[in-house]
Amino acid sequence: MFRFNYIRVVAGLVITCLITNCSLFEKEFIFPSPIAQQASDIGVAGFTAHWEKVLGATSYEIDVTLDSNFTQFVSGYQDKQVEDTSLIIDALEPSTTYYYRVRANISSQTSINSNIIQVVTESLTQPLVYAATEVSSTGFRIHWQKMPIATNYLIDVAADENFQNTLINYNSLRVSPPDTHLLINNVKVNTQYFYRMKIQQSNSFSEYSNTQTVFTSTLSTPVALASTMVELTSFVANWETLSEATSYRIDVSRDALFTQLLDGYDNLLVNATSLTIPNLEANTIYYYRIRAMNDKAISNHSNVIMTTTTNLTTPTAIPATKVQSGGFQANWITVPNAGSYLLQVAIDEDFTQVLPGYNNLAVANNFKLIQPLEANTTYYFRIKAQGLGAVSDYSNVIQVTTNMLTAPVATAPTFQKAFSFTTNWEIQVGIDIYLLDVATNPSFTNFVVGYQNREVIGGTHTLENLDFNTTYYYRLRSRRLAQTSMYSNVIQVNPCISNNCKVASLAFADPNLISQEFTYDIQRRLTSINFPTIPGDRRTQITYHADGLIDKVKHRYNGRGVFEYTYIYDSKVLKEIQKRDDSNNLVELWTFIYNAQGLRISWAVYSDLLKTTLIERFNYTYNSNNEVVEVREEINGTIRKYTYDEQLSPYALFNPDLCFFITTHRDTWRLGNFLDESAFRGFLPIHNITIEDISGTPSEGIVYSYNSKDIALNQIGFFAGTYTFIGCDF
Repeated sequence: MFRFNYIRVVAGLVITCLITNCSLFEKEFIFPSPIAQQASDIGVAGFTAHWEKVLGATSYEIDVTLDSNFTQFVSGYQDKQVEDTSLIIDALEPSTTYYYRVRANISSQTSINSNIIQVVTESLTQPLVYAATEVSSTGFRIHWQKMPIATNYLIDVAADENFQNTLINYNSLRVSPPDTHLLINNVKVNTQYFYRMKIQQSNSFSEYSNTQTVFTSTLSTPVALASTMVELTSFVANWETLSEATSYRIDVSRDALFTQLLDGYDNLLVNATSLTIPNLEANTIYYYRIRAMNDKAISNHSNVIMTTTTNLTTPTAIPATKVQSGGFQANWITVPNAGSYLLQVAIDEDFTQVLPGYNNLAVANNFKLIQPLEANTTYYFRIKAQGLGAVSDYSNVIQVTTNMLTAPVATAPTFQKAFSFTTNWEIQVGIDIYLLDVATNPSFTNFVVGYQNREVIGGTHTLENLDFNTTYYYRLRSRRLAQTSMYSNVIQVNPCISNNCKVASLAFADPNLISQEFTYDIQRRLTSINFPTIPGDRRTQITYHADGLIDKVKHRYNGRGVFEYTYIYDSKVLKEIQKRDDSNNLVELWTFIYNAQGLRISWAVYSDLLKTTLIERFNYTYNSNNEVVEVREEINGTIRKYTYDEQLSPYALFNPDLCFFITTHRDTWRLGNFLDESAFRGFLPIHNITIEDISGTPSEGIVYSYNSKDIALNQIGFFAGTYTFIGCDF
């Protein structure tokens, strides 16, 4: 109510101002001051100031100072005019406290000051210096980290690590960005030097960087080698022999900059080229470096070797015992060098809902009784071993369900056909509902759609519309009220069409139709197609790459090559086929397009490799069962329509990329001759085609006879044909 009345008053006064040239408004109304808000985007050299909008204000004034009494104004920020409700304040100093306030303007009237906001700019980041390079007896090059905000880099070089004895001209030597390195010349031979740097931003300075050391040595730098005999708490550091060295110095640290040196390993004298580093922590990263020395000089540091000590063995959780309605005993195998174990128990396998008191509970033994727990509830537990200053990875996860019903017993499937089978199990007294899982892998991570915990009744359930050459697995649980049993045994259902099952021949009764006989290699790949009804020695030969993809298809007649088809794949998907004659001249280029489901939706035929001349293109249309139901030719429109049954077609047993060369009774998409049988269908059907609508010819119905597995054995009628199989179990 107050805000509404306030708006009405202000609006009325604004109108009055317009009528009376604001004289009455100026004398009698002072509008509220703005409310300053917290700054954002606070950085090293600036921030963004914010304030709330004041109704009727045409502009604002902002002050920024170094003191809360607003006597030390930042240059350019006293009564600064702003039309928006925020302003970027820049060119400031790092690590400095600033204050700002705002006023609102309307006409010639200015509000009182807003509240005051305090802002502290961020500190300059502490820089890093790196190991020197180009080290000689009289000089070296130092390097440092490039900083995003820096006016200058200030370099110190000294002969002592406390920088009391800095070199002439190297006490806060200024180096301007973007340089990040500097050559130090004319220094003493066989002398140790130290260097560091800090950054300057405007009038502010960062903390000093880390300190690096370098020797202007006449002695060569040794080469550190990879560690050996890496154990839980030790490893052996190694380095190459340097002939002019009489001894070596080794540093071992927890960090790569050697600021956390291990006790006893700061410049440790060694008279060999290896050293065992004991009493370490397991699963910890360590670094070591070497210097060589003799009675005249000491070398620079070697390269740095990183070594990670081995971790404790991950414990193995084993199945729970003493499972009851209110608890169970978690068990695991002991781990060498483990002082104790950390046990987690949760109600989810991702351990986001850990039980109170069981979030890494320390246990001295290799078992723990978990109670009290809820009945009929699934729990998960896992363990970590700890000892020698380290903690292992988590073990495998064990799932336990309290107070489970007796698991049902799954039995062998029945009525198995190409696309279906019936699951079976023993009926349990008092159980009305079972939960059925069907998957395509024995670990049950790839479930058949609709068959994860599917509720079923009785003792059988039939699955349909399955893949004919996939192995399936099923298991069950029984459920009564709110209780669910453990899983039954797993039943594996092998396909009734095995990988060894192949088509031996396609024989048509009409001698004018092309029959074929097929030969396979030991890998059950089609390697030869013979044509018993064509005069002469007519055959097609197929070769393969080492990965099993088709290499070439060759047509031969009476011992000579006629045509050769070279297959080209992209990520194991057929991209194109090049058809050449016996003189290796390109005859045609075939290209293919696929949809998101990997189904071929286009077959284009060109007369040249540049695809400038299109001979013809076939576009496929699929139904919801991924069956080709229509084929359209680029020029002539629809040339084919297909209708299918629900049984398995023998054509499904061939490699689908050989579809162009597998005979049909009359369905040739392209017109060839008996020396060029490359014009059959551009696909191989999974189910049998029962109706063919071929443009320009009457629609034909096709009838089949099937075996007990719903596999077509014969075509019956005008286009009668017989399919012969080898290696099949039917």
